[in-house]
Formats: sequence, structure tokens, C-alpha cells
Amino acid sequence: MKNFKLPKYTKEQKTTIAITAAVGIAAYLMFKKSGSLLSSVKKFTGQATTEDINKSTTEDIKILNKQGIKPTYYASQYVQFADKLYNAMITSNPFQGTDEEAIYSVMRLMKNDVDINMLVKAFGTRRMEFSLKGGGLAAFLQDDLDSKEMAIVNKILSNNKINYRF
Repeated sequence: MKNFKLPKYTKEQKTTIAITAAVGIAAYLMFKKSGSLLSSVKKFTGQATTEDINKSTTEDIKILNKQGIKPTYYASQYVQFADKLYNAMITSNPFQGTDEEAIYSVMRLMKNDVDINMLVKAFGTRRMEFSLKGGGLAAFLQDDLDSKEMAIVNKILSNNKINYRF
């Protein structure tokens, strides 16, 4: 057996190795403590997952259904509304901003709290513009609308006797 020598590393290479090892250990400990990668990411970023959104909206919808409040549209229509909202906020043209009127028009179609919950559920989580993170409808609206525009959205909901607020 030949003698084996470890290669000599530069200071920069040693630093890179140390940082990579530290990040790996931190990720492992987060995973180990939380029990799953998904919940580790959620705890680290503070972002709601699609699973969280589905669970909370489904529970709200069940409660509202027991109160006699039913969805106004078919489930597939909420997906189309969610896509319209997403397209109004995400653009491939950096000089074209958010289409607030498209957002307002979808919100005007919401007639009750089940409708808005169905919309939030259909939106789920999506990748945010110019970002690697994702978010639900509330995160998108808060990211794209200023406080005056957000007040308009909430006023539309209020006018439609919807208790949900963004």
C-alpha cells in the first residue's frame, strides 16, 4: 500500500470547506430537530406551505358550510381566478407593474367568506417574482400592493359582507 498524502489547501479553500461544513451541520440539526425538511424550511423562512393553507382554509370552509354558507362558483373557477391574480402580479416585463384593476375585479366576484377561502386555497403557494421563495395569496398581495391598494381590496371584501381581510 502506497503512502497517501492529503492535498494542501489554500486559505480560501479551507474557508470554503469550513463554511460548507457549518451550513451542512446547521441544516442537519434543523432537520433532526423538526423531523422533516418541509417544516424546517417553514420554520426557517416563516412561510406558509400549501399544506398549511389547505388545512386552514378547509377547516374554515367546513365551519362556514355548517352555517349554511356555500361557494358561489365551481372549484375550477377559483383556480381560474387564482391564475388571473397571479398573472396580474407576476410579469415577464419589468416595466409593466401590477395590474391592480384585475385584482379588484376578481375580489368583486367574491360574494362570501367561503368564496375567499376557496380562492386562497386555489392560489396555494406560488413562486414570488424575482425570488426563490414562495408565498400564498396574502403574501403576494402584501408584496405587490401598497397600503392604499390593500385598503381598496379589503374595502371590496367588506362591501361584499366578507369578514376575511388581507
